[in-house]
Amino acid sequence: YLEWAVWRSFLAINEIVGPVHKTRRFPLDQDFLPRNTAPGGGSDLIFEFESYVLVVEVTLTTSHRQMAVESEPVRRHTVQYKESYPEKDVYCLFIAPSVDNNVAETFRIGVWYKLDDEEFVNIIPMSLNDYINTFETLREKRFKNGDLRSLLDRCLASRNVRAPQWKQSISKEVTEWKKRFVAKA
Repeated sequence: YLEWAVWRSFLAINEIVGPVHKTRRFPLDQDFLPRNTAPGGGSDLIFEFESYVLVVEVTLTTSHRQMAVESEPVRRHTVQYKESYPEKDVYCLFIAPSVDNNVAETFRIGVWYKLDDEEFVNIIPMSLNDYINTFETLREKRFKNGDLRSLLDRCLASRNVRAPQWKQSISKEVTEWKKRFVAKA
């Protein structure tokens, strides 16, 4: 249900380019509830907006298991979408109850190699609490995908510090973004 809940929250932005049914990889039943999680081999969610693409990876995995289970596929999927959308910036939002420092470090460096060629990826590791804090903003004021993109860019701007500090910086950016955004009435 976590993938489904995250999917539904992104639908609230309502500026998605293309069919809504292509934004998720998990199947729904006749009541629009999830039957399973998204299968392997691709991202959980993909949202194409006018000026960028947002890949979303959701996990309940915590601790050192995240490194084994999530680090490689999340980077690989992000690179695959960069190749599919060469005309747009591609971001990935990685959402977990807590983000392991080794996973955050891998995403902070943001490199995927195809043979000897470096491919840089923009992956933002966000705790579930920070994600909820971001989307609670919709209760007070509706935001657009451009507003979300500015938050993602702000989170990426501070990735030149060590992983634990970057995670703290992301939390701080979410809180400050929400305050600034709601104040712009």
